Amino acid sequence: MAKCTQIANRLQAYVDSELHGSDHVILEQHIAECHDCRVQLASFQRTSAHLFETFSAVRLDRDLTQYVLEHLPEMGQSAIDVAGVNFRAKHPTRRRERLVRLVPIAAAVLLVFLAAVLNENWPPPAMAQGTIGIVAFSSGEVDKYENRSTVRHDAGVGTLWSHGDRFETGGKSSLMLMLLGPTELRAAENTRVLVHDDRKLSLEKGHVFLDVAGSKQLFKVLTPMGEITVFGTRFDVRVGSERTTVIVEEGEVQLVSAADESVFTIIRRGQTASVSPGQTSIRPRDADIALATEWARHIVADDEARTLFASRIQPLHRTSQVSGRPGYIVDTLDKPVEAIILEWEPAKAFVEYADYEIFVYNDRSESLFRSRIDGSVFSNPGVTSYEIKNTGDKRENLTHIFVILVPDVADGKREVHIKDLIARIGT
Repeated sequence: MAKCTQIANRLQAYVDSELHGSDHVILEQHIAECHDCRVQLASFQRTSAHLFETFSAVRLDRDLTQYVLEHLPEMGQSAIDVAGVNFRAKHPTRRRERLVRLVPIAAAVLLVFLAAVLNENWPPPAMAQGTIGIVAFSSGEVDKYENRSTVRHDAGVGTLWSHGDRFETGGKSSLMLMLLGPTELRAAENTRVLVHDDRKLSLEKGHVFLDVAGSKQLFKVLTPMGEITVFGTRFDVRVGSERTTVIVEEGEVQLVSAADESVFTIIRRGQTASVSPGQTSIRPRDADIALATEWARHIVADDEARTLFASRIQPLHRTSQVSGRPGYIVDTLDKPVEAIILEWEPAKAFVEYADYEIFVYNDRSESLFRSRIDGSVFSNPGVTSYEIKNTGDKRENLTHIFVILVPDVADGKREVHIKDLIARIGT
């Protein structure tokens, strides 16, 4: 006996009078004995009747067969190559043999095409974990030491490098590094530089020229005699046995004595300044920039290294320019300054704020005093102001002071939104 599933597949054909012979008989016999299939058949019949009535208004009332046949276009007779048909019938392998001989040629052409497509679209090898730069120029004896190790590697053009790597140039040698930012470092002969990360390096000896990209995190150069804070600029640094000298071509930097942190100054475009142990003040003076930086202009990046850096390394890093000048001018009404007061917007919940270094200059751009605020002060929701006492000259009458705030935004810490900066003046 037929199964219900077999009958269900034939119900519509039965309703449309398309079943004949034994199929028709078997279905009617099954319907007579199966209640469920009779119910399903009745549903099919009701649906068909409903559709018939619904579309009765647009139903054709005449046969179109003859009309269609009379209007079909006449088909031209195609010529038949009788001789060719007979030849292929008598020699069935000739054509196959020719096709077989063409297969190796077609396969070779296909492989060449696929190789070209894969070479064009194959993803480049992934950068090593922590890669932050590339050697863009190298001349003479240039060594690289990975992550403060003592194992020497040749630093040729195209060499990738990471946090903590150190570079040394020998006599009559030179080097150019490109690092995230993008920042460019050119090193002259007999130079040793340790790159802590993409925003801090130590120049232990020698001579470098830096073109530093602006970023939310300020760039720092550490030397044995002083610390340089960079506000997005191009500048030259020379470290000798007892002196660090800075020359600024564009922008401005801040130089702080390593021996006495209260001794600091700003060096602006076209100026130079030096610092050495025991120095009680740093005074910038005008400099011949073109002459001082001429050596660096002869160091030019290799095109392939520059392309690799721009396409593979720099996209790992998002840049964000420092917003405006990193300082505040505060009127002091020709009075001595006893303290400055910072006011900021209330802290947001669960936000870790950066520590701040505070540098205060007098109205002659000379250092007045320096201080530091721990980030936990800003994170306290009940505190929105902080007083920093003047540890410098409290007797001098000043028309204004210039205050620089240097945030340490490493490790994802946030800058605080400074609302106001006020000087508390004496009499």
